[in-house]
Amino acid sequence: QMFCDRKSRIKNINYAHLVNCMIDLRKFCILKSKKEYTTIEIHAPKFGTGISGGRWSTISDLISDCWYGIPTFIYRN
Repeated sequence: QMFCDRKSRIKNINYAHLVNCMIDLRKFCILKSKKEYTTIEIHAPKFGTGISGGRWSTISDLISDCWYGIPTFIYRN
């Protein structure tokens, strides 16, 4: 819910908030992998579409941009 505009009845994804969270996750993964000398992977369901109203093509591009260099696996719901 943190990515949704709570003022409207229709939930719309807030891409700026999504990007901030994705960058925070990237930083966490990089720090964790350096600290533990291991490879960190991101595994997630296909997110941001459905009731949040996001476009998968946009979210997919954000994943590529924000999580480049980190093995990422997105699963279908």
